[in-house]
Amino acid sequence: MKFNKLEWEDALYDYIKSIYDGKVVRNDLSVLKDDVLEIYIPDKKIAIQFCPLEDYGFDRNVKIPFQDFAKKFESKRIRCHDLGIRLIGFRQTDPYCKNTEIIKTFIKDLLLPKKRIYARQCEVRIISKKEAQKFMKENHLYGSLSMKEKNVLPVSLFYKDELVACAIFHHHDVYENICARLAFKAGYQVVGGFDKILKHYGLQCIHRRTLLFFDGPKNLNPCFYLDIPKELKFRERRKLNKMIDYWWKLGLYQRDPQTIQYCADAFVKAGGRLIIDRGCYVSIFNKPQDVKIELTKGTLI
Repeated sequence: MKFNKLEWEDALYDYIKSIYDGKVVRNDLSVLKDDVLEIYIPDKKIAIQFCPLEDYGFDRNVKIPFQDFAKKFESKRIRCHDLGIRLIGFRQTDPYCKNTEIIKTFIKDLLLPKKRIYARQCEVRIISKKEAQKFMKENHLYGSLSMKEKNVLPVSLFYKDELVACAIFHHHDVYENICARLAFKAGYQVVGGFDKILKHYGLQCIHRRTLLFFDGPKNLNPCFYLDIPKELKFRERRKLNKMIDYWWKLGLYQRDPQTIQYCADAFVKAGGRLIIDRGCYVSIFNKPQDVKIELTKGTLI
């Protein structure tokens, strides 16, 4: 799929029509009235769209303040949420947008019935790093990850000798351990699967569940992260990289919102870009009380 909004959405629309028998509407104006739902599936209450970079990338060419820019972009998601519609947006900068097959797998898994099985029917196994990477590439939107981290351990579930779930754990500098990837085989719903994997792993760890762009609760404010445009000259990119390195050493992401916004404004003025993000849930597991931390607007991740 090319990074042309109309062509990308047309290709996705044609694919959905080929696998789904229900009603699929292209460029619906009946729901939001003054705004369009590019691909809308009424029976599932799901809307899908492609987001070009200029829609969510804030740079020095934008004439309105960042807060207004983010609010304008979030308004569509909030309106859909109020109507009970799940709005999913694929972004131009998301790495999986170049992977047509994984997007098709995600859409198919989203719309078609799944085989429901239970964790008690599954066997826990430790698989090789190579097997885990292959499974993630086939079933996780973000694909696999580097297996060079400390203490990498892929814990999986097998149902009748078929690999149906996998979690990759490795060392984390703050919480000691992290579940860096979690995926279930397309077409399966494994009830209690992650709980069984966590129980087998046994160690305290965190899990960051990345939200699909636009997706997630209404009250979860947008985050942003710093991006260096490739079209900038070498000296400009070097300056921006030094700014990021300096702020990271200072622990900027732990500072108050005013300080973060001040630095973000300086970054944009120097030619950088703020990418609006949905952020993620951070959960701590394998302790007496699991804790959830919601990232908020103004967080650098």
